[in-house]
Amino acid sequence: MKIVHSKIIGEGAPLLILHGYFGMSDNWKSLGNKFGEDFQIHLIDQRNHGRSFHAGNFDYDLLVEDIVQYIKHHQLEKVIVLGHSMGGKAAMLFAVKYPTLVAKLIIVDIAPRYYQPHHTDILKALNSVDFLIHNTRKLVDQKIAELIPDIGVRSFLLKNAISRQNRLGFRLLSRMQRVHSRWSVQTIGPIFSPKELRQSYLWQQSQTIWIFLKERLSL
Repeated sequence: MKIVHSKIIGEGAPLLILHGYFGMSDNWKSLGNKFGEDFQIHLIDQRNHGRSFHAGNFDYDLLVEDIVQYIKHHQLEKVIVLGHSMGGKAAMLFAVKYPTLVAKLIIVDIAPRYYQPHHTDILKALNSVDFLIHNTRKLVDQKIAELIPDIGVRSFLLKNAISRQNRLGFRLLSRMQRVHSRWSVQTIGPIFSPKELRQSYLWQQSQTIWIFLKERLSL
């Protein structure tokens, strides 16, 4: 069983941080260092992201099982889980399937509802890069700008551009790009009716924190 990569910071109650799609543990490094003053922070690279293993199978159930194996590997007991975007949906499903492993749950910028697949342009932009031609970060940025005008999104994606054997490439391997056609369906993730949500672990107000920077949760 492969174990996802992580960086562990600080001491105290374990707090697992799950990043979003196309993200990586490094996205949470600054906040992780701050949180590490009070908790043992586990900055996790989910499968097909960052320094973790890449696999052809990729769905929320697998992301959840990766978390379970990680907890067993590091001999953790009840954990606090913070999930952002894709990581938030993985965290929701983890809490519903394994409530006894969860001490607290923090969900950021995602709700237990349907989301239309919206990463097509990003995949097209990444696939349009030819690193034999676009062999500097500046050239890569100019190329993906043809499909992604938002400089903030491009800066986020460029964190995946790394140098291997003196050649620039994306940390997101081609396999990740190939599984996207299946993942587009899986971006739906866990969906709960208002009744199911209120009856589940997710709606125990003392245990779950919802943080919405972009949208309002309506039930």
